[in-house]
Amino acid sequence: MAFVLIEHLVGDFETFKQVYLDDGERRRRSGSKGGKVFRAADDPNSITVIFEWDDTDRAREFAESLELHEAMRWSTSNVATPRVIVLEHVMDSEEWRLAKARLRCRREETRVVAHTGFGPVLPL
Repeated sequence: MAFVLIEHLVGDFETFKQVYLDDGERRRRSGSKGGKVFRAADDPNSITVIFEWDDTDRAREFAESLELHEAMRWSTSNVATPRVIVLEHVMDSEEWRLAKARLRCRREETRVVAHTGFGPVLPL
């Protein structure tokens, strides 16, 4: 799974929102599985958008496309140069917690390898 992260300043949020919504079908045709828009808590014109993709190559094609750069220019009123990054998904925080739990279980199993089946299990 891949993501395209875009950070930029907009001159007018309503203009950004309209361009973003109008561009949805093109993003879907390009392989986007959807996205989320965030605003900075202390600056309503500071926008971060994250789009999800199945494929890193298609995400990269989208990030480098002329259409995206034109849409960003229209939606931001050319206030600042956007930052566009293609990210690869490597781990969820939930997966991290589960991986640590599995490791702990393996350690516990290793401690009782000497159990003969008779009497209580005592740690080694």
